[in-house]
Amino acid sequence: MREFLELPDVEYRFVARPRPYPADLRADWRISAVVLAVDKSRGKRASVPQLHVLVWAMLDPEHGLHLARALHGESTRLPPIRFDPAVVRAVDLAVGLGVLVRDGKRLKLAAGGVELLELIASEPEVMSQEKLILNDLGGSVSMVAVDRLAGLRT
Repeated sequence: MREFLELPDVEYRFVARPRPYPADLRADWRISAVVLAVDKSRGKRASVPQLHVLVWAMLDPEHGLHLARALHGESTRLPPIRFDPAVVRAVDLAVGLGVLVRDGKRLKLAAGGVELLELIASEPEVMSQEKLILNDLGGSVSMVAVDRLAGLRT
């Protein structure tokens, strides 16, 4: 047994390896998702709860499908919507970077946000799943409809 526990006489080397993070955990993805969500919102202005719901829908095609059905009146049930603190951080970063600007209780695209939106729109493969999910929601998404579906308004 003692022989089994003895370490071989070799040099050990530990190398730090980068660990890839899923796209939805990256700040650049979240800021881009928020920009897409603001653009999809009625009047190109969105409340923070509205952004939470739309980003939640973009995280998973199933979420997007549930939200689309609810917005089109085909369903009244949504799975629990996760209000993610990372969305708030992304909004704060986007405001600080000149991507979004506060307009009362809502947010709208600043010049940097319009530029980012144009970049995202010009590349079909960039955020293609997210753009498809938002397109499936139909026209612009109102704050009232999102609040009602999320249980924030009766």
